Amino acid sequence: MSDAARGTPLPGRPGREFLSLPSPGRARYLTLICVLVLAGSYAGRLIANQMTIAATVTCMKAVAASGERGPALREGLLACRGHAELVGEVAGGLAVLPPGVLLMWLLPWRLARRAGPLTDAPQEWQDRAAELAGGGIRRRIVVRFGRLSLREPFTVAGPRRFQIILPRGVRALPPPQAAAVLRHEIAHAAAGDVSLVWLTRGVWWTLPAALLAPVLGELWRTRAIPGSPVDVLTRPFWSEYGLRAAGLLLLTALMAAAVLRSREHEADLRSAAADADALAFLLRSGAGRPPRRRRRAFARHPGAVRRLDALTDPSGILGTTTLETVAVGAAVAMALVAVAMIVLSAPGGPSWDLPALLAGLLGGVLLAFGWAGAVWRTVITTPGTGVRGPQLGLAAGTALGMAVGIWNTGLGVSPVFGWPSLLLVPLLVANAGACSTALARLWARRDPAADRRFAWFPVHLANVVVFVGALWIAFGISMIADQDLDFALEAGGQAGPWATPAAIALAAVSLAAWLWGRARRPGEGRADASLLAGLALAAGGSVAVLRWATARPSEASRPFYALELDIFAAVGAGLCCLVVLLLVYGRDGLGPSLAAAPAATAITAAVLWARGLPHASDPAAAVVYAVRPPAQLAFCLLVALLPAALLPSGAQRRRPVPAMVLAGAVLLSIAWVAVLYRLASHLPPPA
Repeated sequence: MSDAARGTPLPGRPGREFLSLPSPGRARYLTLICVLVLAGSYAGRLIANQMTIAATVTCMKAVAASGERGPALREGLLACRGHAELVGEVAGGLAVLPPGVLLMWLLPWRLARRAGPLTDAPQEWQDRAAELAGGGIRRRIVVRFGRLSLREPFTVAGPRRFQIILPRGVRALPPPQAAAVLRHEIAHAAAGDVSLVWLTRGVWWTLPAALLAPVLGELWRTRAIPGSPVDVLTRPFWSEYGLRAAGLLLLTALMAAAVLRSREHEADLRSAAADADALAFLLRSGAGRPPRRRRRAFARHPGAVRRLDALTDPSGILGTTTLETVAVGAAVAMALVAVAMIVLSAPGGPSWDLPALLAGLLGGVLLAFGWAGAVWRTVITTPGTGVRGPQLGLAAGTALGMAVGIWNTGLGVSPVFGWPSLLLVPLLVANAGACSTALARLWARRDPAADRRFAWFPVHLANVVVFVGALWIAFGISMIADQDLDFALEAGGQAGPWATPAAIALAAVSLAAWLWGRARRPGEGRADASLLAGLALAAGGSVAVLRWATARPSEASRPFYALELDIFAAVGAGLCCLVVLLLVYGRDGLGPSLAAAPAATAITAAVLWARGLPHASDPAAAVVYAVRPPAQLAFCLLVALLPAALLPSGAQRRRPVPAMVLAGAVLLSIAWVAVLYRLASHLPPPA
């Protein structure tokens, strides 16, 4: 038991910095709702297929007999299903969401009825609640007392008001402790997630009926076929469907319980911001034996001891855990696979680009707010803390969600983007998480006296860019690798329509790293702007000059290969900066490398384009030199950042000598150009 639980006085305003940071709770509730509604859409698809199976089989036989091949055959098979699947998916989602919305109002109404008969609190309680709310809540707050047997207070959201229902025993508490209870419930109302809590619970209770409907439909469809219902349900497809459905419900239940517990801790912190001792006294009076681990995993409210520990050390309780990030990654992966499958089932057979675009956009936004929000809060409130577990957990959860989601039933592993996506998507998403963490460390070094309230928009935007870009690149390369693995590995981030967005995203991330990476005080062992600028100039200039000086005359007759060597040279300049900063600062060099590496690549590409070789004389070549090197560098960084994030921190090292850092960059540049010169000697003869 902590010191707080034993009776040691708590600080006056614990968790003050923690409260100033955005909470990932609402994003995680929205993720849960998306996953549950999309699971209902899959059940609707199965029912639609059961109802139209005879007509679809007849149509498919006719298309197969027509002799069509390739895209024409695929379009013909999609046309056989027509609008049936899409209508079924919409109907399945509507079978889950509107009843969930109805339960969002009925469940708290039922809870309030069970707590009744309710009586309105005296006017002084109403005035006290309005005073504690401080005008930060638009809806009116009404305080009511429940029956004598009610033990815990709760809050119910209505269209125009919040009802705070308190046990009658609260009236006997001293005024400071009664105010602590009121502040806790008002904090729930101020968080704006009361309705989301009940909506998540309502959708979760509605989903099992929707998932059971296809099973009953299959039993009805096969009622005339000899054999028992058990034989029908034990077929491989339905056995797999049942296991995936059970896993989905278990995952979402665990995730919902974890978010609810974090929500209680956050409300405690807001309540204790005014008077920590009053709330701590109430918690100590209810502190008993901690619940068992199995019950704790599904508990909606944390125990009193853990609530006291959170008041003393918020980052220790509300920090991002590995298991939590596994659940978040799995839920997001299930959602993006479902979105891609729904778009592909639309009439007309859309290309692969649209499903990848929409799935990457949804998944990136959910990860930026639901995962990165929690990690940023941990890194900022606890400088120097390691988040290796959450980063690896994000990769494991994404792979798990792509493999075991309910939309994969009967289609094998990762059917949407091909088998390479099972490796590439988790890998690049985890590296995007490492990139986000590196940016968080830069942000944490800013002047703590600066007002950060109005700066969270660029933070969220940077995280969205990082995760959406990683998913788009992963989807694009996965689809190419599914057809031609060698070409995908050779092209990397340059392939497909992802090159320009990747280059723009890297430029945005680099700009954020330059703005946030300025040292707060000299002598802290952190890379300052002047050192990073010198490093970028040393690496980029050295590679560009050496590549220019060592270019073979025969390259003029082979412009394609010369262009490839120029791109490799520019990318290598950025990687030289990354290696030097990692050697000097350890994992703390990741953030500065996001500023220096793209700058070095841009310098090299600009110099090599300006040298005026025949392949660069076309104005369109300027676009190639501006897009392909940073796009390839973005892909390389998304492969290298996670291993680099596992390195030890270099915070305890002595501040390096700038001359040694620059000399190291030049030496690496010379070695890289020597490799390129060796490659140039093996160029094939001109045609």
